[in-house]
Amino acid sequence: MMIQSDFLGKMKSAIGSKSRGDLFQQGNLIPAKRVKIDLEEVIHSMDSFRFTPPYVEIVMKNFPYLHYETCPFTPVNKELKDCKVALVTTGGLYIEGEQKPYDMEREKQDPGWGDPSYRIIPRNAPREKIKIAHRHYNKSGARKDINVLFPLDRFGELESNGEIGSLSENHYSFQGNIPNTHDIILRFGVEVAIRLRIEKVDLVFMTPA
Repeated sequence: MMIQSDFLGKMKSAIGSKSRGDLFQQGNLIPAKRVKIDLEEVIHSMDSFRFTPPYVEIVMKNFPYLHYETCPFTPVNKELKDCKVALVTTGGLYIEGEQKPYDMEREKQDPGWGDPSYRIIPRNAPREKIKIAHRHYNKSGARKDINVLFPLDRFGELESNGEIGSLSENHYSFQGNIPNTHDIILRFGVEVAIRLRIEKVDLVFMTPA
């Protein structure tokens, strides 16, 4: 299968200079740099690209992932049984009939773009209305039981058993395929962090997809 030059051009454009430089973090500007990760060392003998088109392997192995020399650390200053917990996922969840799905059509037209927006998922949202818009993972298990990906009911049980202090009223979903991280780092991620602070959340349980 031939690699289309315009596709690679779009990828280079999408991960270019706009995503470099100073990134907003806790009120400070922290310099970040992009580095290449040796995926061969990470995956060892597992062939992660066996079922993907050749261009996917080339892009993933040469993608300039963001890398931080340091990471802000916030120690937990209370017992888990006293903590308010929220869930954050990159599973592409939305509430059917109330929220727009993530923009999969634009992603099909422009593979170098991913929808950076987020959706608020209330804890009392009808489980059958929590739907998935994401093109990059097997969704069959989560469609049968959303707790596989977004364990609202399991954390509700932890709350009832007194193992956590409380479960937040609101939880958050992103759509995880975002090659250009500029908007999520400088806007949408910050918005969710502010919401979590306003809601007095102590801990966030994150589920990637």
